[in-house]
Amino acid sequence: EIMRKVNEFVIKHNICNSSAMHLRTTDLDRIMGERKRLNIKSFFKFVESRPEEEKIFILTDHPDIQKLFIDQYGTKKIIFYQEIIESSQQLPITLSTTNISILPMEHRYTSLEHTVIDVIIAAHAKVFKPSPYSSLSELVKIFEYIGKKDRKW
Repeated sequence: EIMRKVNEFVIKHNICNSSAMHLRTTDLDRIMGERKRLNIKSFFKFVESRPEEEKIFILTDHPDIQKLFIDQYGTKKIIFYQEIIESSQQLPITLSTTNISILPMEHRYTSLEHTVIDVIIAAHAKVFKPSPYSSLSELVKIFEYIGKKDRKW
């Protein structure tokens, strides 16, 4: 089912002739500290460095980042598998021991299925800009290697 969704999106948007980028922002900045923060300007430069007609697939777990790039470049340039729902519209996690409902600081705005689909789609792109220090970006590179070597993407 996941690969069916991936294949439909990859074909529909010609991802093999597009670029992709991963912006991890929900927790990495806090964990890595000031010196190793994500340089969002480098991602704007990446988009602007690509040919005008080329689409850019965005892989992120934060609705504000997704919206920022869509607002800047539009949906003809920036493509995504699924619009990320704002945190105010998401169901909080209920802590069973305290009866308190919260969205934790490191809350991910995407489901595991959405994340897996995003990773495999991004792995099909001809150019990929990773988030520094992100294991998810490394996973995209692993899938890219396997896809190009074994599956002839």
